[in-house]
Amino acid sequence: LAEEIAVHLQADKLFFVMPDAEISAEHFTIPDGIGTSDTGEVPALNLDELDVFTEANAASKNTKIMSLLCLAKNACTSGVSRVHILNGSLDGALPCEIFSDLGSGTMIYSKNYGGIRPMTAEDVPAVLSIMRPFVDHGNLLPRTDKQILDNLADYIVYELDGGIRACAALHIYGTEQAEIAAVAVDDSCANIGIGPKLVEYLLDRAKKEKIGGVFILTTQAADWFENLGFVPDDISSLPAKRRETWSPRRGSKLFRLNLKY
Repeated sequence: LAEEIAVHLQADKLFFVMPDAEISAEHFTIPDGIGTSDTGEVPALNLDELDVFTEANAASKNTKIMSLLCLAKNACTSGVSRVHILNGSLDGALPCEIFSDLGSGTMIYSKNYGGIRPMTAEDVPAVLSIMRPFVDHGNLLPRTDKQILDNLADYIVYELDGGIRACAALHIYGTEQAEIAAVAVDDSCANIGIGPKLVEYLLDRAKKEKIGGVFILTTQAADWFENLGFVPDDISSLPAKRRETWSPRRGSKLFRLNLKY
């Protein structure tokens, strides 16, 4: 009934609240490519990810949650922007979900609500704002408006609910190497798997260009990239043009992923 009413009203949000409604690695199989929080919960799924998730858990005994996921998909494909599944056993779950960007449950959302797209010139101020904390902490190199605009085609952004929440870039050096750079996710969205989605998107872009391998330079996110399959490499393997701008003072470590076709 709630799903039917939400669709009829073309509601922006639909909430399902029930005891122990927790979608996590403890209770479900989490397919590759679906982000989880530090404690194993699934904070968000777009409709494509929802299909993968439900297929991987088709034999799940948690029929109530699986039924809710089916209703969530029906609602989102019928005009509702997002559906939130909340654990009613947690104090304050509903206010947390309403008044914070991500809340405490699992959000199912349509493509109209969020996703990856190419960066535009109008996005630059928001992107610089997202990058600033990472620059201040030494995680990212500082960039100017002009530097970004000069390489605008390299950049992508993650838009959520009308706002830019993350960015990344793929800089290509010939046919053999490309660099994933400027990966930054707004702190409010740090635990919903946006970073890996950006990297996966750029890896797909590199494959379409028939690039031999992708590298990253990082000062503090080595473990994060290793979890994505990157392995350490020597600075001497950098393209000559990139070596010209590399500085040993930053202490960046090089990681590489050879692409398979």
